[in-house]
Amino acid sequence: MKPTIYDEKEIRKYLLGDLHDTEQTRIEQRLVTDDEYFELLEVIEDELIDDYALEQLSEQEREQFEANFLTTLERRRKLKFAITLRSYTAKRAVAVEPQPSRGSALRGWLKRAFTPSRLKLATVLIIIVAVGLGIWRIFLYNSGARKEGDVEKGLAALRKAYGNGRPLEARISGFDYAPVAVTRGNEQDNIDYTARDCVERILLDAVDANPNPVAFHALGKLYLAERKFDKAIVQFEKALKGAPDNAQLHSDYGAALLETGKASRSSDESGKSLEQFARSFEHLNKALELDGSLLEALFNRALAHKEMMLPTLEEQDWRAYIEKDPDSNWANEARRNLKQLEEQKQNRLQSKEDVLDLFLSAYKNGDDERAWSVISKNKEAVSGKLIFEQLLNRYLDLSLKNASESDGGLQALSYAAKLETERAGDRYFSDPAHFYGLTSPAQRRALVEAQRLMSEGHKNYVQSRFKEAADSYSRARNFFRQAGDGPETSYAEYWMGFAIWNWRRRNRACACLSAWPSMAARARPQFVGQC
Repeated sequence: MKPTIYDEKEIRKYLLGDLHDTEQTRIEQRLVTDDEYFELLEVIEDELIDDYALEQLSEQEREQFEANFLTTLERRRKLKFAITLRSYTAKRAVAVEPQPSRGSALRGWLKRAFTPSRLKLATVLIIIVAVGLGIWRIFLYNSGARKEGDVEKGLAALRKAYGNGRPLEARISGFDYAPVAVTRGNEQDNIDYTARDCVERILLDAVDANPNPVAFHALGKLYLAERKFDKAIVQFEKALKGAPDNAQLHSDYGAALLETGKASRSSDESGKSLEQFARSFEHLNKALELDGSLLEALFNRALAHKEMMLPTLEEQDWRAYIEKDPDSNWANEARRNLKQLEEQKQNRLQSKEDVLDLFLSAYKNGDDERAWSVISKNKEAVSGKLIFEQLLNRYLDLSLKNASESDGGLQALSYAAKLETERAGDRYFSDPAHFYGLTSPAQRRALVEAQRLMSEGHKNYVQSRFKEAADSYSRARNFFRQAGDGPETSYAEYWMGFAIWNWRRRNRACACLSAWPSMAARARPQFVGQC
């Protein structure tokens, strides 16, 4: 069988970062599938390190070596060892060599250079170097240093794969900016799938060889990018057991839960999505507690507030992000979200009755675009303008009065739910729309009371009366449960939990103001008045 011929110069250029992207990708694919090729790369790595330590690289090669080669901890350790060993052998050579007389320096050097004792010394030093390198390599491989380098290599390839299009709206820590990739079928535009497929083997091998938080976190990032959210969450939970105070890890875990919630909301698991949004919020807050400058966590928390229909908090986070990172593409995306919020604010100048009339007019005229525009711009529940809640109340009112328009009210409800599913992929409203059409008069009476209590809870929430709001939401939940309305039972529980969370947070802040009067003096008067 003819032996495989490898281009060692090409591998050397690859290690120095002197190849085009297509050539680098081809070599990386071969490294994953060809063990002999990988072993040759390791040999050439050692040769480059020796050449650098012996100052045998050109000026350009030295610059490439320092910029592109010394990117992993393992390579930096190898270089440090090589330089130390070279220094040691040079000192040994000087120590054993007697000083020549002033008149015969050249002749003495030539004579000593070729004496048997000098050759024997050189041979011994070569053996020492070889044995030392062998022991050092065995020690490093057994300690997992090689796999640490593999994790870094895998993450670099993963970032490259998604360099032209990010797979999620949420940010993954360490990734540069890219617009959200457009999904076509089962695949997304602008994704380097060849590079991504190489990453999985590298990271799985790294986890198998050295199962530590760094490896688990890296593998979780891969699954998150691939939208395999359940697998990503498993890896993040493993990593958190060993690194509970890692801010980036909490941020990525929060991103996974946020995207899982969005995916669940698009299916029939409406109640589950609310729980996932709440858990996402907890981890993103934890990340910012650990590192207040972590931009990924701040960006993702703004998205979480957006999904939870909390525009005031969403706006605060977008403005805080722009202040911390004003000149990036991420900041430009934050500004676009702020612009949408400003448009929604303009809509709030209209009464909720005006908003509902606009929607019903578009519905009667079959104007899907106008109807969707009204729905999408009025999604804030606490304002009372949420179109779906207004339609639910309208239908209940008409049906209990036995009005002939009640069937039309149910059709308008189904129409709004259909637009939500088609335009936003949100199936949450489909279940209540179907359920309300099957209810009995007794169920509808319970639902009327539940909706009244939800409106009461929203009014209390807007006025920062969180304890009273939680009580209203709790009673609403009981009426939803009595009527057999599972999705809205979960919805009421979500608002109840959020009101309690805000109430407890305010109580902690008030306790601080009581303990530190000077702090109270600087606090806003309207806030102090709430304590």
